[in-house]
Amino acid sequence: MNRRILSILVILLFSQNLQGQVGKFYASLSDYLNDSPLPGYVIKPQERKSSPKGDKFLIGPDLASVKYTKASEFPSDLFTYDNYYSFVLVRANDGKCYMVLSHGKLCFYAWFFAQEVWYYSETITGELKKFDEDVFKASLSEFGLLENYEKEDPKKSPKESDNDFFNRQTSHVKKYFDLLNKEME
Repeated sequence: MNRRILSILVILLFSQNLQGQVGKFYASLSDYLNDSPLPGYVIKPQERKSSPKGDKFLIGPDLASVKYTKASEFPSDLFTYDNYYSFVLVRANDGKCYMVLSHGKLCFYAWFFAQEVWYYSETITGELKKFDEDVFKASLSEFGLLENYEKEDPKKSPKESDNDFFNRQTSHVKKYFDLLNKEME
């Protein structure tokens, strides 16, 4: 699967409505939702280095003074990023970065380096855990959502590309994270 195409499709599919908040760090999810970024930092768009060991982004006090900075050295774990014409909320954790696809009492993430690897946490600051569909289904069952989740589970059509099918799968899981979060409010 072409990672660049996969990255672009996933990011376009799950872009957040950031209202001018791109390239900023936030101390909390509440600060992000209220557009109250940490002062003194910018993140250069579309310039990052990712590997299985971790991520680096161009960060500085202004765009003329940016330098590659390890995710483990960021001023905050939450930031917004312009990634190839799409804007995403990102969480840094243990030197790696994860796109936030859904947030609330349960959060759903895709790892920046390999978007096909999903994670979840309880709250935006909770421990990141590899996505486990059995655990997810147990939560859905608790709130009466499991039957519809299984009924709407996407099936790959013979003419569908792997990227398109992956995007539909991700969209399906994201939809049910969002529904779970509404039920948990």
